[in-house]
Amino acid sequence: SVRTFTRNFEWRDPLKLFAENVARYPGSYSAWSWLADSMRFRGMWDEAIHAYRRSLAINPNQDETWLALGEALSMAGRDDEAERILSRSVSMDPRNPWFRYALGIHLLSVGKNRAAIDVMQNMTDLNFPLSYHALGSAYLRLGNQQQAEEMFQKVLALYPKNRRLHAGFHSSLAVLYLSEGKL
Repeated sequence: SVRTFTRNFEWRDPLKLFAENVARYPGSYSAWSWLADSMRFRGMWDEAIHAYRRSLAINPNQDETWLALGEALSMAGRDDEAERILSRSVSMDPRNPWFRYALGIHLLSVGKNRAAIDVMQNMTDLNFPLSYHALGSAYLRLGNQQQAEEMFQKVLALYPKNRRLHAGFHSSLAVLYLSEGKL
């Protein structure tokens, strides 16, 4: 009825919904995290960073919120702080391949290719295809075409039927082959 209609309207805008949740429940770390996520998805980096910090001040034992804060810091261009926070998330859960991948991608984005390789090379989940792709990119940037090709070929072998992933991995391999004059 009328309440359902108004609820449907409220749910159309997650940012507004989660801002209202924070206003109602300012001591809820999850309300702050959800608000931060909705801000991050809209590219509101500084606001998201603030909301993630509020969430972590209430409950600092949120591995994924630390990771999200690090990613928001990276997108905001606050590189040193992002590296510190992303490193912290890896130390909180060293076996989580996604945390290592996020740190590795940040390191690649700031030109720390060797450090990115060091972080992602020891991933415990060998079936995490994005790490092989990122490693291939790092090796390519360092001029090590042979290792780059090995990484790109590994990721292609892991996901031979996923067209969307496959296309991205093949384009990286094409960049490698172009740089070697093989195409």
